[in-house]
Amino acid sequence: MPENESPNQETSQGAADSTVTNIDRGRAPSGLVLQLVVPILIVAVGAAGYMTLIRAGEANKENETAPSPTTPLVETASVSLHSTGFEIKADGNVVPFREIEVATEVGGRVVFKSPSCRRGHFVKKNMVLLQVDRRDYDLEVERLTQERTQADENIAELDVEIANTRELVKLADEQVQLAGKDLKRLIDLVTRDAATDAQVDQGKVNELSSRNARLVLKHRISVLTARRNRLVAASALAATQLKRAMLDLSRCEIVAPIDGVIINDAVEQDSYVQKGTPLFVIEDTSAVEVLCGLRMEDLVWLGWNADSKPQQPTTNEPDGNRHTSKLPSRPVTISYDMGSQVFFWDGVLDRFDGLGLDQRTRTAPCRIVVKDPYGKCSPLDPGCSANTRRMPLMRGMYVSVQIKTPEVKPLLRIPENALRPGGVIWEIADGQLKLHKVEAVSANGSDVLVKTGSGLTSKSRVVVSPLVSAFSGMAVREAGE
Repeated sequence: MPENESPNQETSQGAADSTVTNIDRGRAPSGLVLQLVVPILIVAVGAAGYMTLIRAGEANKENETAPSPTTPLVETASVSLHSTGFEIKADGNVVPFREIEVATEVGGRVVFKSPSCRRGHFVKKNMVLLQVDRRDYDLEVERLTQERTQADENIAELDVEIANTRELVKLADEQVQLAGKDLKRLIDLVTRDAATDAQVDQGKVNELSSRNARLVLKHRISVLTARRNRLVAASALAATQLKRAMLDLSRCEIVAPIDGVIINDAVEQDSYVQKGTPLFVIEDTSAVEVLCGLRMEDLVWLGWNADSKPQQPTTNEPDGNRHTSKLPSRPVTISYDMGSQVFFWDGVLDRFDGLGLDQRTRTAPCRIVVKDPYGKCSPLDPGCSANTRRMPLMRGMYVSVQIKTPEVKPLLRIPENALRPGGVIWEIADGQLKLHKVEAVSANGSDVLVKTGSGLTSKSRVVVSPLVSAFSGMAVREAGE
């Protein structure tokens, strides 16, 4: 203990500590009560709120299911069956039926170019457009003609010589026979001692000489025959070369291979061209094609079957075309809107444009053939008359395509405004809404064709007026009731 503290101060400090201890002991029971009561109150309030929310939700459901005094009034339309086919619509681009690049088949200087051989000009088949200098080819034809004539004359000369030699062979045969008779006569005379052996030997020499002369003549005929064959081959070669020269001469005139329009000309008059030099490009105008993209579902509706067995190729069709590159020949209507007038063309669906789908549109590129590229205006168009100029279907045109499908299995026809986003259809059944999910096949601006199997029938009534906050089982009133 410090020296400055007294015993009285110690006594008073002890009394104070005793007082604080007594106060804490008096407060302990009330704090424990608060710690127990407050959590219980919080739990009770939460449970009461939860029950209130549940009761409010049940009340809302009762209000939703129960018809309100003001049941919504809706307009409806009937559903009908459709099985006569429908039109598939697409957009397309006009492309050339074919383009032909004409190149020179002979070399030389261009001495003539027709004024029609210019880009954009229409030319008729077999019209002379260009001409290459033909003088060298004329000389070649003349030379080969003379060469062939000379070969023919040599053959005629040999024929005469061979004929003469054959006559000499006949005389040599007679001489051999006479020499043989002479020899026999001398042999008989020797047996009768009327001739000497020297005379017999001379007869043998004469007989051998005549036989040798005959053999020489026969060998000469063989040589002359071989020479004639060589001359005949030379004449045939000259004839072939003459045909080639005449063909080259005819190729000096370059003509239009088809009726069409010149879309590119690459040479001018007085230019020198070599064999194979491109001269011009001509586009066939007898027909055109339209390139469009069709969905795979559309192709199935048109009658294309990817699982069908490949057909046997025709005599003019290569083996590579046996697969499914051909499409069913379906009639196609092509239209082009010029603003004041609408023109139409008739075409035929022909084939795929290559294999595979377009990666951007996921459609199959298809070709439509239009055999008459000059269209007709619509009879409903007030500006259409017999004197209306026919519109040609030209490359690069952006056109509309309509393809008629064959008869299909029954579909359902509904008004277009009955189809909601997501393929939803609301049907009225017993005064309540019933939801159906459908798959649309085609739309023509006022009606929509959908597949069967969703629960809709031809006796169904569907809602065509706008609906707000619609749900299955919602009570509605049909207009006209």
